[in-house]
Amino acid sequence: MRLMTNGCSFTRGVYDNFNEFDAWPWQLANLTGMELDQLAVGGGSNARIFRTTIEYLLDNTPDYAVIAWTQHDRHELPYHTGDIVCIMHNAAIPEIDGSVRDIPRLREFWYKYCDNNIAALERTVYYIRSLVMLFEAKMIPYTMCWAIQCDYITQLQQDNHPMCRNFPQARAQVLAGEINKMQTANWLHWGSSMEEHLTDFPKTDQKGHPGIEGHTEWAKQIHETLHTTR
Repeated sequence: MRLMTNGCSFTRGVYDNFNEFDAWPWQLANLTGMELDQLAVGGGSNARIFRTTIEYLLDNTPDYAVIAWTQHDRHELPYHTGDIVCIMHNAAIPEIDGSVRDIPRLREFWYKYCDNNIAALERTVYYIRSLVMLFEAKMIPYTMCWAIQCDYITQLQQDNHPMCRNFPQARAQVLAGEINKMQTANWLHWGSSMEEHLTDFPKTDQKGHPGIEGHTEWAKQIHETLHTTR
């Protein structure tokens, strides 16, 4: 039996002084007795999570899938070298060329001229709802969760929330309706995140990644959902 997981660094578990095989996907694989297919990459965007999950499902049908979605304002762009660049606020990193740790001009240009909060949220909701439909069509049991807090998801469900006041009203209303449909999927702690739920657990680095105790707790919580999603 096979377990597939995808996400960002909170799922990958590659931190300083931390054994990635102690991260929650490997602990979950041990709890379930499944073989693990770990697709997560540190710094990955929701676009990357969606793309690589689709690619994986073309040739594989896991017995259980867990997706830990990340920040909606990360992006990926095709690059002139044929690579794909993951753009975050602190770095723009090519997916293939590991010798390049940042492309600052691309990153700065994107966030100055191209970044759009509501468009990024619309894309994230599209990715999530598409994977939900695909998992259900292929009858793959799954659990979804947030790795990093995405407050806009729940703020858009609250009429006239001040954080959403600059969003075009018509688009915001449509997006809120899509989010309401999305939350009926198999979520672990809808509206909350791994980052928030593990606040009181020891951290393994200054970036706030949880240590082994936090990963153990997350694996246990996801394992409990397996009994209701299968």
